[in-house]
Amino acid sequence: MSETEVVAVIDRIFSETLSITPPAPDVDIIDAALLDSLGLVTLLFEIEQELGLQMPLESLEVDDFRSIGLIAQLIVRMQSGKQGNVFEEGDGPVDADMNGAQSA
Repeated sequence: MSETEVVAVIDRIFSETLSITPPAPDVDIIDAALLDSLGLVTLLFEIEQELGLQMPLESLEVDDFRSIGLIAQLIVRMQSGKQGNVFEEGDGPVDADMNGAQSA
């Protein structure tokens, strides 16, 4: 899935699930106070459901969620397997042991 397609999915989640007008892809959604902690968790859950991904919280950085564009870039990296400790539905861990520690 391309970054543009992922942005469209995230925009739809903002509109339909969060009832928030999606900001431009480069707007800092945290500084703009568009999402509180519950909203961020809801966004994460909806992204996982829509795209069939599991994003382990311990491997995520707040800075990856500062804008829709950054979130889309993270998802594209995860889908291409460039993010350590990422699980795709039906798959095992990528570059991680069973306890979630990254392999050397």
